[in-house]
Amino acid sequence: MKCRDFHELIDSYLSDELLTETNHNVLRHLEDCVDCRNVIEARRAVRTRLKAAVSSSAKYGISESFSRTLESQLKESVVQTAKTGNAPWFGRNNWIALAAGLILTFTVGFFLLNSDGTGMDDVADRGDYSVKSLSSENIVNIASGDHEHCAIRHRLDEAPITLVEASADYNGIESVVAEPLKAVLSDYRLVEAHACKYLDTRFAHLVLANEGGRVSVLITDLKDGKDGREVENFSTKKYQIARFNTRKRSVFVISDLDREQNSKAAEALFVPIRRHFDDDTGDPPAQTALLTMY
Repeated sequence: MKCRDFHELIDSYLSDELLTETNHNVLRHLEDCVDCRNVIEARRAVRTRLKAAVSSSAKYGISESFSRTLESQLKESVVQTAKTGNAPWFGRNNWIALAAGLILTFTVGFFLLNSDGTGMDDVADRGDYSVKSLSSENIVNIASGDHEHCAIRHRLDEAPITLVEASADYNGIESVVAEPLKAVLSDYRLVEAHACKYLDTRFAHLVLANEGGRVSVLITDLKDGKDGREVENFSTKKYQIARFNTRKRSVFVISDLDREQNSKAAEALFVPIRRHFDDDTGDPPAQTALLTMY
């Protein structure tokens, strides 16, 4: 695939509309072309901003004056029906009620179709990618949600920014992550690297992909624990999650790989990432946590 061909498919790729074979061709191209990876991040940012602008626009909402008028007319319709005991179905007031129903249906439908992945359509399947024994506010579940909505669905409230914009500490993090994983995930290649936000939590997000799946490496500020020398493993219906901490950050590896391979990926990153952020030249994790939390 050439860059010109890829540019014609960007929107279809971001909307998950491509055939499987074409999608694989796109992933192979992204593995080798840094310029196209930058282009797709920029396009995703534009799409996210446009969607946010449309969903927040007053043009697509029901004005307060119209709402008051409609409410008044509906009340009048109820009063008249009560006085007469019956009313023809196609009378004026009934048409008003019908119109109100159609407007409500259209409004709900619009927001369902343009959902960003963190609203109504997310409630039913949130349990599929969450660790049930942890609260929804736990950083492990927030990280898993970011993987689901950014790496898989490409739907976030806020457009991603570059890693450089997020923090100078992330300079060179792409090679710090990609190189050690070659030995563990030999058929995966780095296809995305940016900083994104999910549930008010900012992550450095590096995505590796092959023809069949995606692996997220997510890094965020440490909030709920202290520096340790072990890798913790968690499971959800959809994903395996491995976590370790540096002095000031939490690092997550999230994928649909089996538990052992996902954990090995995290172990491969343990020393390089701690060296990058903390100048820690210590040993690999003393012991991988054996208990898998669900």
